[in-house]
Amino acid sequence: MSEKPEEMSKFFDDRATGYDEHMHGMFQDFDSFYKKISKPIIVTEKPVKVLDLGCGTGNQLKGIFQKLPNARVTAIDLSEEMLGKLKEKYPSYLKQIEIVQGSYLTLPFSACFYDYVVSVYSLHHFTKDVKRTLYEKIKKSLKPEGMYIEGDCVVSADMEAQLLANYQQLVTKELSNDLYHVDIPCSLQTQINLLQDAGFSKVDVIYHDEDEEAAIIVAQV
Repeated sequence: MSEKPEEMSKFFDDRATGYDEHMHGMFQDFDSFYKKISKPIIVTEKPVKVLDLGCGTGNQLKGIFQKLPNARVTAIDLSEEMLGKLKEKYPSYLKQIEIVQGSYLTLPFSACFYDYVVSVYSLHHFTKDVKRTLYEKIKKSLKPEGMYIEGDCVVSADMEAQLLANYQQLVTKELSNDLYHVDIPCSLQTQINLLQDAGFSKVDVIYHDEDEEAAIIVAQV
């Protein structure tokens, strides 16, 4: 972290072309990982409501629409370029997707509105306090039987502490209150604790690969 990180939206705007190839390179089986994101979702023809936080180019939407062909999806991302790629990938579903460019940290969510909230490889840019607040906001936005699904990178407890210390030093010296691209993933146990502290009644890990440093967590209202 010797150089000042890039502002978040610019970082992803500049990398929208080639982002999917980058994600493919992170997994031995890219398709299998993203299919697991939609595994907890119950198949239905109903127009259920889905909120996708940090949707990027929409890799997770393929599996979601396979299970929820009539879903109404609100897709939020900071990057205009990434949202453009999403539109290109899902032309036949655009009437079902509400595209929102902005920060899900500050945008309001309707209370008791969504059947599912998903987030894939987005929240590892934020501190535990920020994530805890967001998890509380997500919980309030879900219906009584709603579900939150998060796929993200996870690290060891020692690495979590090291990355956080580096980040805090960087914030003191370099960063303002704007959003910057800095990776500060938590350990799997920290993730579970944060979701439980936010009030979710049940938290399950449905996938964890230590070599790929990836996990998928399902939290139920």
